[in-house]
Amino acid sequence: MRKLLLIVVIAFSLTTSNLFACFGTELIIGYNNNDKESRYVAELLELYVKEKTGIDAKLLPLTDANLNLIAQEKVDVIVYPLSTIKDVTKMKLVKDGKLFYYYRTKIKEDLRFSTLEDAFLLLSSKLRYADIKELFSKLDKTGKVKRGIKEFLIEKGVW
Repeated sequence: MRKLLLIVVIAFSLTTSNLFACFGTELIIGYNNNDKESRYVAELLELYVKEKTGIDAKLLPLTDANLNLIAQEKVDVIVYPLSTIKDVTKMKLVKDGKLFYYYRTKIKEDLRFSTLEDAFLLLSSKLRYADIKELFSKLDKTGKVKRGIKEFLIEKGVW
């Protein structure tokens, strides 16, 4: 009887762990395909979101022609200047307000991303525009984008 109970418990745990593995959150971050600074910010957000929230993020290059993907809810965050798209929330990347990104307003209602807004607010409270410009310069010189961003975030106390 014990062996049967043990087999049932193991079988149940294996099947439920597979079910949870199939449901994953993935934040889609769009960036301007023609602007390396936009890509740098997108990569910074990608690394930061993964570290602070555990949410997987995927980068998606965008052009003027497909900016409406955020309105269609196929992109969650955009690092791209927007002026005509509705239902997006403008967010400061830096506390002095010189660099912005946008996320779809309905993201607040999505339970998969419940920790996202707090993480974004923490990030923007720690960074200044001068810090970001210095980071961009360093990334241009070294070419080590992910490592440079991680070191930067650790240095600024947000990692």
